Amino acid sequence: MNNIEKKARIKWKLFAYDILTIYLSAFGMLWVLDSTKSIPVISIIQNTNLFLICVMLLRIIGGIYYQIWRFGGIQVYIRMMFFDFCGFVLFFIASRILPVQNIFSMELISFACVNLLLSMGTRMVYRYAYKCADHKTLKGRFLALLLRIFSGNKIPKDKDIKKIN
Repeated sequence: MNNIEKKARIKWKLFAYDILTIYLSAFGMLWVLDSTKSIPVISIIQNTNLFLICVMLLRIIGGIYYQIWRFGGIQVYIRMMFFDFCGFVLFFIASRILPVQNIFSMELISFACVNLLLSMGTRMVYRYAYKCADHKTLKGRFLALLLRIFSGNKIPKDKDIKKIN
């Protein structure tokens, strides 16, 4: 498979949602943690962008964005945790080499964990919505609406309910 075919297989909406979760994690950390108040905002932005590059690059290398959302099971979550850890290590090394102001280790670990939690939560909510969306109940219609808004998928009226492992 050549590079053009691989690029076409990347789930770009999921990629965009993960970029959004990285920025939400970073600015959430700014808002919640008192110790980040002494760090200049430009430093937070530099570190966030460096983290984004490191983690997203390793997620692409690890094939995280090549699977269909609803079929990604526990093996994808474990692979995602592994490649996020590798991305964190790469980020830690790069942040010590490049001319960016270093952030304390506890803030970095908090940031990486919150980001991973939000990314995995997005996938889990999608799987749940795909499994439970229908047109019969209020909850099912709400989940179908979420699927339509965030992934573009429509649930057919006579949806065949399948177990997702």
